[in-house]
Amino acid sequence: MNQEQFGKMVSATIEAPMLKKNFQKQKAFDIKKQKKKIEKNKIANAASDSEFNWNTELILGRDEDEYTVMYHRCGLCALGKQEHHEELIPYMCKMDYETITMMGGVLKRKGTIATGADCCDFYVCKKGSKWDK
Repeated sequence: MNQEQFGKMVSATIEAPMLKKNFQKQKAFDIKKQKKKIEKNKIANAASDSEFNWNTELILGRDEDEYTVMYHRCGLCALGKQEHHEELIPYMCKMDYETITMMGGVLKRKGTIATGADCCDFYVCKKGSKWDK
């Protein structure tokens, strides 16, 4: 399978009705859900130091219509490196934009671990909110 085919496979996967339905029902712009996610991240980050797990930090925004997520470690990057397929990981990162869109948001970021940044920085705001500029 070449890179173009892999990219098409990733796009087709994210369009699967089961995945779309799951992302569309998530309440990403609910302050209680955001605070709960912060607590879940603390537990998950403490539970495993494996390079194949993510180390995630959610930072609350100025209101519930925005937040930031920082991935300090990426399990997919570690797996891609182990399997000598680092060139495929950016295709997986592309899914982030599509899943955030399905949740009613807009994703903006400066970099990803897969492209050489120290972390994956996700600024997420609700589509159509005052932060969506």
